[in-house]
Amino acid sequence: MKGKAKHVVGGGGEESMKYSNNNGGVAWSRGPLLGKGGFGSVYLASLKNPKSRNGYYPPVMAVKSAEVSASCSLQKEKEVFNCLNGCPFIIKCFGEETTRDGGGEMFYNVLLEYASGGTLAGLIKKSDGVGLPELDVKRYTRSILEGIHYIHSHGYVHCDLKPDNILLVSSSTKAGEFVAKIGDFGLAKKSEKRNKKRKFDPYLRGTTLYMAPETVANHVQEPPCDIWALGCVVLEMLTGKQAWDVKPDVTIEERGDFNRQKAKSKTSSSTYSYNIPLQLIGHFLIPCSQSGRPFGCLLHVKIYWKCLGTDLDSHESLAHVHFMA
Repeated sequence: MKGKAKHVVGGGGEESMKYSNNNGGVAWSRGPLLGKGGFGSVYLASLKNPKSRNGYYPPVMAVKSAEVSASCSLQKEKEVFNCLNGCPFIIKCFGEETTRDGGGEMFYNVLLEYASGGTLAGLIKKSDGVGLPELDVKRYTRSILEGIHYIHSHGYVHCDLKPDNILLVSSSTKAGEFVAKIGDFGLAKKSEKRNKKRKFDPYLRGTTLYMAPETVANHVQEPPCDIWALGCVVLEMLTGKQAWDVKPDVTIEERGDFNRQKAKSKTSSSTYSYNIPLQLIGHFLIPCSQSGRPFGCLLHVKIYWKCLGTDLDSHESLAHVHFMA
């Protein structure tokens, strides 16, 4: 079942707790609303007792909540988090709770790592169309690549990679710096084996603007589709503009028309809304077939050693890296 969750309680008040048995009954107070999505609402939450018998929980978390009657998708997202916990470039999940509000309504809650830096989308917006400093782009891209590689190596496809779903968590080693972490696995799916005959899936997951051509044309959503989306994200970071010169709420049908026009023109430069060397990110976006776009591991190694290694200052500029080479 899908649906938007109602607010757990009225402005800023505490919840009346009914604990689940999954994590020892961690007592927390609901704070302000951080964001709202198709499968739940996210709130800032503070723990009444940060330490419990079953482990340590940070004093501040983000809690994603949905009515129990409409929490099927959120519960599935929790299952994905269970499989992916342990990667420093994926938002941590600390557990789940079932709570009751003042009116007796039951809510299912997932306890997540709080990203004090907000979303990558918010940071890009603050650049006023200029883009982020290249050193920051390198750092964030490296983190996202590590996260994608972990997701793919555990048999999943994110299906909705975009700046809104990249969260900035305060660095534990460098004051004032943030680490980019992948969040929101509500649309993630298990990847299919390469040799297995693929079934047509009528359900398209994700945001149209970031969908790969094979997704729009044939409803294919496998690991290379995340690579396509990553290319769009990197371009947005570099330029402060969306990768494609189309409206953000473009429909599937309009994207299909757009792809066909691009194929007819036989040129890539007209499809971009910025002035930037196409070789910059050609290995992400130029190959329009799934087979022409590498899986996460290969791409990860190629980019990492080209320009995203440990010492970011000593590596060549992203603008001079020819990914097609």
